[in-house]
Amino acid sequence: MAAMTADTVSPVPPVQTDDEDRVDSEPAPPVATARGRLRSAPHLGSLVGAVVFWFWSLWPTLLPRAWSAQAAISAICAALGWLVGGVCGRLVGVGLERTGNSLDAAARRRVLRAIGLVTVILVPLGALLWHGWQQDHRAVMGMPPTSPWSFVPMLVLTVVLLAVLVLAGRLLAAGVARIDRRLARIIRPRWARVATVAVVVLIVVVVGNIGERRFVEWADASFGLVNDSTPPDAERPTVDTVSGGPGSLVEWDTLGFQGRGFVSGVTPVGELAEVAGPEAEVRPPIRVYVGLDSASSVAEGAELAVRELERTGAFDRSVIVVATATGTGWINPVAARTIEHLHQGDTAIVSQQYSFFPSWVAFLIDTGGASEAGVALLAAVEERLEALPADARPRLVVFGESLGSYGAEAAFPADADAGLTDMIDRTDGALFVGPTAGNPVFSELVDGRDPGSPSWRPELARIPNVRVANAVDDIAAAGTWPTPRVLYLFHPTDAVGTWTPRSFWQAPEWTDDPVGNGVPEAVRWFPLVTGVQEGFDLMAGFSAVPGFGHDYTDAFVDAWAAVAPPAGWTEADTERLRAALDGG
Repeated sequence: MAAMTADTVSPVPPVQTDDEDRVDSEPAPPVATARGRLRSAPHLGSLVGAVVFWFWSLWPTLLPRAWSAQAAISAICAALGWLVGGVCGRLVGVGLERTGNSLDAAARRRVLRAIGLVTVILVPLGALLWHGWQQDHRAVMGMPPTSPWSFVPMLVLTVVLLAVLVLAGRLLAAGVARIDRRLARIIRPRWARVATVAVVVLIVVVVGNIGERRFVEWADASFGLVNDSTPPDAERPTVDTVSGGPGSLVEWDTLGFQGRGFVSGVTPVGELAEVAGPEAEVRPPIRVYVGLDSASSVAEGAELAVRELERTGAFDRSVIVVATATGTGWINPVAARTIEHLHQGDTAIVSQQYSFFPSWVAFLIDTGGASEAGVALLAAVEERLEALPADARPRLVVFGESLGSYGAEAAFPADADAGLTDMIDRTDGALFVGPTAGNPVFSELVDGRDPGSPSWRPELARIPNVRVANAVDDIAAAGTWPTPRVLYLFHPTDAVGTWTPRSFWQAPEWTDDPVGNGVPEAVRWFPLVTGVQEGFDLMAGFSAVPGFGHDYTDAFVDAWAAVAPPAGWTEADTERLRAALDGG
């Protein structure tokens, strides 16, 4: 038999395993190194998105912005535009490739030149528009103008921050790509993508949980130390009409930082007499406060507060104010001082601390504390008042500011009609200052307002006892106003009462025409961008000038005179007291 050569032998096909068939039957994902991703040129869509979102970010919103704040806003918005534009650009590119119409190198250069030309035009135009809008906005609020060259550092800082954000984004993308490549070596590429998403989600959840725990631990340690300290100007009271003083059932050391400041800041009798006049009879005001360390629970704290009211003789006063504090336990000293002057000291203010976190931290971690404190304290005081003859009871007034207004509202039904009616039935007046966007009753009031009334000053003709005032003049212009009165002080420029995540994808009502007091006519809603801008407005609101943002100190005289006036009080008395306190 002739020998068979290699040419005549039929090759035996290699045996292919299922795993090899599974992996090789699909194309592997393209390999992109981390260094390559960091050095790669930006996508045309990313450039377009960044420029458009940056230009939108310059539009005015609720409050004026310093150049540094605008740079941060613009960088964040441009980064979002970079991301959105990149995704949209890639989708367009895929569509063009599938139809055989993809851009060649020459076309890409032409598009890039067009983007550059538009950018060269938009940057100086946007800078000039921004500066003009900010100057006009500051003038409306009585703020000094900024430097005519403030747009220069704004532009420089924007570029620097955007570069940092883009770099961070590319590093994250490189990390995700590495996970995807590693998984693609083990399982089918199509399943590797699913597994990559699952791994990334798991990492985000784990890191988020760890971050939340660390944040709570940090906040507890940091703000706990503050709560254990004492304000520099606070001294232990020497009068028996305030908590922490002689004979008090509440120890000075248990009041917390804000509690010690509140009771030590009680209005002196001498000051009351000086403002009221030589013929007026003044009394030492009563301030009762229960700190976190004063009782083992909110319920026990409320009971302790009532016993302290009894000890100080509060139920013989003309007015008892049940005040729900903010997250730190703070009660606005201007609000407390004003009501004490209004009634020449014949008042008792009672409050209870439920947290030592700033309101924004308390709102993130747990708003239940504010609600629990507001419900418990009002119920305890009401129960004690019901034991008195109807004609011998002091007037009961509810007060809350910011997160305190959220907690104070919790004592009433969340429905606007039921809640407001319950306030009128159970109290002799209520003052809510700077309500949050999460306030249940206020939110329902805005959503269920009468047709034709704007969101920033909602009206309910069916409940005439309720008013929403945006400025001092709105309080005086209320006209005939049945009692008991429920007054909300709310600035249209206060993002605490407007900001929600919906602003990122839905136009907020404050952008509607007409706009509220202090809001520029030029405001516009832009997707994603307005949510970022309003978030910065929320932070800036705490340092705004009185009458705007989250500062309501200019309206307390008129507000208290409307909600809880002494017998025979007149507008002339309001003007006199306002002048005296403004000059004090």
